[in-house]
Amino acid sequence: MLEVFENTSDSVFVVQAEADGRFRIEDVNESQARLLRKARDGLQGRFIDELVPAAIATEICENYRRCLQS
Repeated sequence: MLEVFENTSDSVFVVQAEADGRFRIEDVNESQARLLRKARDGLQGRFIDELVPAAIATEICENYRRCLQS
């Protein structure tokens, strides 16, 4: 599975839901890092709301919460 994650041309990321309701990026593949124009190590461990404007982060996190509820 790790080999697919590392070598696919698709943008893939892993997000951890934290107890406080925020979402932390655990890992991204190189395709996702290029799409975001950031280094992988600059994304890993960061919260969504640290990386995008507040309105976009709110929308993203609301979508993640809905996914977790279903």
